[in-house]
Amino acid sequence: GASGSGKSTLGKLLSGQMTPLTGDISLPDTLLAERDRFYIDQNPDKVVFPWLTVIENLRQPLKSLGWTEPAIRSRVEELLEDFELGPHASRFPLFLSGGQKSRLALARALSWKPRCVILDEYLADLDLVTKERIITVLRKHVTCWGITVLLITHDPSDVAALSDRCL
Repeated sequence: GASGSGKSTLGKLLSGQMTPLTGDISLPDTLLAERDRFYIDQNPDKVVFPWLTVIENLRQPLKSLGWTEPAIRSRVEELLEDFELGPHASRFPLFLSGGQKSRLALARALSWKPRCVILDEYLADLDLVTKERIITVLRKHVTCWGITVLLITHDPSDVAALSDRCL
């Protein structure tokens, strides 16, 4: 859809970030809990906590969901490796490049293995190398954990790289 047609609003409504003024949104039973769906736009600063290091940003959602310490440690190690964030584990988001911060935002969003991730123009501002890296890792997690990705984009190449179905 064109700019202003409501794509982002629809993404936010589906994620639970916004409530419709009128009408209803029906979701399958598997997506009723807000933790089962997560919205992320192209601004990673809205997803990461600036006062937490990379590793703390990845640990925080898992701790709040009650994961055990061994499970947290294992999942965080996997994410640090997959998203190439290991060398930056003790850094704060302020000291990350834009691509590193974007990878952290997506790793954090995928950390607890939500059933659905809504990416709203998430790939738009990334350089080609970072975009390809993120698409590869995202496809791995989507396939491995059965995560649905709703991609909102204007870029046909993003659609071709990630989609099984296009609406």
